[in-house]
Amino acid sequence: VSKKTLYKHFRNKGDLVQQCMQRHVSEEKCALESIKGESENAIDALLRTNAHIARQLATLNPAVLHDTQKYYPQTWALFDGYKHEYIYRHVVENLKRGMDEGLYRADLDPDVIGRIYIVRIDLFFDTKLFPPDRYRILNVHSQFMDYHVRGIASPQGVAYLEANGGMKAVLEDFREP
Repeated sequence: VSKKTLYKHFRNKGDLVQQCMQRHVSEEKCALESIKGESENAIDALLRTNAHIARQLATLNPAVLHDTQKYYPQTWALFDGYKHEYIYRHVVENLKRGMDEGLYRADLDPDVIGRIYIVRIDLFFDTKLFPPDRYRILNVHSQFMDYHVRGIASPQGVAYLEANGGMKAVLEDFREP
């Protein structure tokens, strides 16, 4: 696409980036709602959500997030709002569902766990903490999710998780050759 054609539809590069992020956030919300509706239980929803996230991470260049945050603060604010509002609510709903189903521990505080979850998302992309030449983002994500689900799961939930291959089974399709 030529620049001339591109600028017929977008005011500038910032507008293009903003609209792309809006579309991405909208598509992600639809995907997560679909996963939630199709899931057998809270842990199944987590497994399916993490497979979806793994597909996203497999093609993500971490520099895109860094550049968006640095050069497009309004677009970053849109993504940050999605994470802190929508993803937070999604996590809290999953926690409450899992507690009701007996798959998660009954003593959890969904608000606190949801906030911890959101803060830890940023750690995946911290290149000082996880230099890309030493850590694959998919492995960091897998380790985090295994840590998360085992920390919140009841004995019944752990049994369900292990009977379904655990978090590592989710990422089987994304292993390096």
